[in-house]
Amino acid sequence: MKHERRLCLQREMNSKSRVTFLWVVSVLGVSLIVFASCAKRHLPHGHREAFVRTVDSDLQNYASDHDGWFPNADDPYSALAKLYPDYSASGYELAGLSGNIELVTNALQMGHSISNLTSWIYVPGLRQDYDPRLAIIWESKPGLSPDGELVSAGARPVLLLSRDITNVGGTDWQGFLNQQDQLRREVVTKRIARTNTPPEAVR
Repeated sequence: MKHERRLCLQREMNSKSRVTFLWVVSVLGVSLIVFASCAKRHLPHGHREAFVRTVDSDLQNYASDHDGWFPNADDPYSALAKLYPDYSASGYELAGLSGNIELVTNALQMGHSISNLTSWIYVPGLRQDYDPRLAIIWESKPGLSPDGELVSAGARPVLLLSRDITNVGGTDWQGFLNQQDQLRREVVTKRIARTNTPPEAVR
């Protein structure tokens, strides 16, 4: 009788243990799903924390080897692709914060255009000694921080010639574009003036 009772108690305890174990597994599973969902919302394109700073280093290294000039070409995407592979060995950061890394790196390896693949907007034809307020590259998709996290107000990460990284909010975006147009016009005006300066004045 005592033996039967002991067996019943043992079965009951085993049953409770199984229920507890299943409950713990279920809670962990739900927690992982929630965590993954939150991570996806905050980093919708994966971990790209260093992409802005890395592409900045790529550009600076290129300019150091080309008398201060950043990559230039017939179109911005061909200019940006000049960083691969000498200055951007993997090409990952050339995809931008929301571009498709695999498609961009494949295109670079095959010598194809990355125009519809990268999410960067690159401004070719700039020099290291131009106005430091000029932007050289920014993310085309609004709502991302320099780390690739989702942010409010449609902000976009912008890399300036000063090497500062700033987030320009959606309400300030058109003003930023207008300012950049004005700064680029001033650069062109100064270059023309310098070219047309008489030799005597240069001395």
